[in-house]
Amino acid sequence: MTAEVAIVNRHAIALAADSAVTVGRERVWKYANKLFSLGPHNDIGVMIYNSADFVGIPWETIVKEFRRHCADTHFITVSDAAVHFIDFIKSNRFKNDKEEFESFARLIVNITYEIESAVKFKTYKEFNTNLEKYITDAMAAITKTPADFSFDRGTFVSTFKQAVKGICKEAFKHKPNEQLNTKLCEYMFEWISRKKISEFSSGIVFAGYGREEFLPAVLRYEVDGRALACVRVWERQSLNYNLVPGRQADTGGAIIPFAQSDMLQLFMEGISGNYLRYLRKAIRELLKKKSEAMVDAFVSDVKARPAEKTKQEAENKVINDELFAEFSKYRNKSLIEQTLKTVNSLPKEEMAAMAEALVELTALRRKLGPTLESVGGPVDVAIISKGDGFIWIKRKHYFKAETNLDFSIRKNLATKGVSP
Repeated sequence: MTAEVAIVNRHAIALAADSAVTVGRERVWKYANKLFSLGPHNDIGVMIYNSADFVGIPWETIVKEFRRHCADTHFITVSDAAVHFIDFIKSNRFKNDKEEFESFARLIVNITYEIESAVKFKTYKEFNTNLEKYITDAMAAITKTPADFSFDRGTFVSTFKQAVKGICKEAFKHKPNEQLNTKLCEYMFEWISRKKISEFSSGIVFAGYGREEFLPAVLRYEVDGRALACVRVWERQSLNYNLVPGRQADTGGAIIPFAQSDMLQLFMEGISGNYLRYLRKAIRELLKKKSEAMVDAFVSDVKARPAEKTKQEAENKVINDELFAEFSKYRNKSLIEQTLKTVNSLPKEEMAAMAEALVELTALRRKLGPTLESVGGPVDVAIISKGDGFIWIKRKHYFKAETNLDFSIRKNLATKGVSP
């Protein structure tokens, strides 16, 4: 996992990323690179989070190869840069049958354990019955929306049927029969054909200014698997001030977290998501106990009590929803709006300091918490503005520049298109 943040106003974008990368479930290295510049010809930065590679190739290698590939290209918009990058990773240069098979196999693992946690049973007969019902219901729900990615159903089933059978054998206490195994394959085909995120996905953020853009843009993409000539990639939660009607009059500050965002919510709203969920559940239970006690005390007809309790529970839900809706409005007005109003007028130096502090805050919480320290290491920080372009504020290196002068020479020659 990781913690990254983009702080945006009309003047600039501040980007900050930690350096931790999780290997397996027990080890963390703290010197990964997740923030990159697209080179001197473009005022655009790229951040990577979650999975550190794509079909076996590190994202750092892919980003730097794309930067070399487009060394002399001036992207008109940030969206143009993103589209070219997506086309780049879809190209055959990254084709690898073994890695692609494993890429979709990981998605199958994700789906299988999602099903395993939902299907309850005691006997083998119950297992088959309940599993079939789950698949039927899930298939009916998922096919209500059209597929987002196109690849052949028959090819998928023939390619991954044995993998599905093996993964199910490991995940379930009982082995699904042949008919159920085929239905599982078909459901997994439908799942993978849509924009659904697994725990193995990678996030890619493009932020900055295109050649003809005067205001900042932050575009976020998910990349989650490649096989059968299909790359599962789609855009999410983008912020582009250049597309806002009225532009400068209507654009304010923004703080956008990526990957782990719990500490940013605590900072912005004064309360964590865990506490909010606990309060909602606790208040609901208290209202339920109070209502049931009142029904038992004041409804003399025993047969009428269940219906009255159901009515009271529905009313309690309305009360609880209204309470937390008002609480949300209060947090938004008294905390979030005030913070974003300040962010809108922050100078570049303060934006960089704030972005770094938010990542450091998450790292400190993970360091002191009971779970794996999945955020940490040096924080890379950059500022991107229309006038100055991509500027590193803090950047880690695994080598000393003064003892590697030939590195700068090689890079300068490569930029000019000369072989060193």
